[in-house]
Amino acid sequence: MNTVSDVADILVVEDDAYLRELLRIVLGNRAYSLKLVTNGDEAVRYLSGGAKPRLILLDMMMPIMDGSAFLAWLAGQPEISAGIKVIVLSAVDVEQVLGADMQGRDLVCAFVRKPVVVPQLLASIQQALDAAC
Repeated sequence: MNTVSDVADILVVEDDAYLRELLRIVLGNRAYSLKLVTNGDEAVRYLSGGAKPRLILLDMMMPIMDGSAFLAWLAGQPEISAGIKVIVLSAVDVEQVLGADMQGRDLVCAFVRKPVVVPQLLASIQQALDAAC
């Protein structure tokens, strides 16, 4: 079980090491506590251990468990997903990534295109954390 000090405000689920490091630097400098993982399976293990981040930044194309499979898992775990917001990160257009019938689509607050533009990402994060979506 995670202690309060182990629980991140933001869970970053991203397989690209360069982008993970960029997010660690940019978000860490803004006083967010972060947990960084490389795929959906690692995110499942983190959340299943009792962690309750406020926000998940989710890449859609990853090995082992991709973003779609992770969203479907999260949607099936209401006790875990309650209160958690998701921002999808993807180079693929939102309509291609988030189909109308995609399980877990209702958990997604925002979509940020890759390559990530830092001011746009920060604005999306602030909006997601400030507003009910």
